[in-house]
Parts: sequence; structure tokens; C-alpha cells
Amino acid sequence: AVVSTQSTGEEVRREERVLRARLAEKKLTAVRVRKHYRDYCCRMRKRMVNKGAREEQSFIKQFEKGLKLQKERILQVKKEGRERQEEKERKYREEVKKVEQMHTDQVELMQEKLNNERGEKVCWTEERAKQLKRYRAKKRAAMKKTIEELQKELIASEDSLHFKTQDIKKLCN
Repeated sequence: AVVSTQSTGEEVRREERVLRARLAEKKLTAVRVRKHYRDYCCRMRKRMVNKGAREEQSFIKQFEKGLKLQKERILQVKKEGRERQEEKERKYREEVKKVEQMHTDQVELMQEKLNNERGEKVCWTEERAKQLKRYRAKKRAAMKKTIEELQKELIASEDSLHFKTQDIKKLCN
């Protein structure tokens, strides 16, 4: 019976050892499982972060491409606006130049017309003065001739009156 207690004591110890070994194995397994789980979680987080980072990088690249395209378009629009403005200003300058040239031409024509009119007026005035001078000379000559004729008639008439009065006196006497 003692043997049986010993064997039971030995078995109990062995069972305790086996139990302890199993507990230790369970603990180690639990530690390994936790470690593997943490590693797995860490890898998954890392993948998610990398995936998020890749998505974020892709998004950033797309955003930068869009931004670059917008900048290029804005620069193109500004360039086109400048070109249109320059074209507008060039047309305006040409129009101003045409108007100035037209006014210059009109002023030159008016000056030429005024000069012609002054010249015509001077010629007309000179011609008129010459005509007036000829007319006066002609009238003066005609008046002189008329006066001379009248004087001759008057003299002839005075002579005739004188002789007539003498004839009348003679006849009366």
C-alpha cells in the first residue's frame, strides 16, 4: 500500500510536472500567439499605412497634375488676354494714326484752299483795281472830251451870241 501511495505520489508529481509543462507550453503558446497576432497586426497596419500612403501619394500626384494643368491653362489664358489686349491697342493706335492723318490732310486741304482763296482774292482785288483804273481813265477821257466839246460849243455859241447881239444892235440902230 505504501508503494501504491508512492506510486500515486510519483504519479501526482509527474502529473503535476506534466500539468506544469502543459501550462508552461500553453503560456508559451499564448505568448507566441500574442506575438504573432501583434506582428500580424503590425504588418497589417504597415500595409494599410503603405496602402494609404500609396493612395495618398497617388492622390497628391493627381492633385499636382491637376494644379499644373490649371496653372498652364491660367498662363495660357493670361497670354491670350495679353495678345488680345496688344492687338486691341495696336488697332487703336492704327485708328488714331488714321484719324490724325485724315485731320492733317483736311487741315492741309483747308490751308491750300485758304491760300488759293487769298490768292484769288488778291488777284480779283488787283484785277478789280485795274478795271476801276481803266474805267476811271475811260470816263475821265470821255468827260474831258465832253467838256472840250461843251467848251467849243459854248465858245461857238458865245461867239454866235455875240455876233447875234451885234447883228441885233445893228439892226436896231
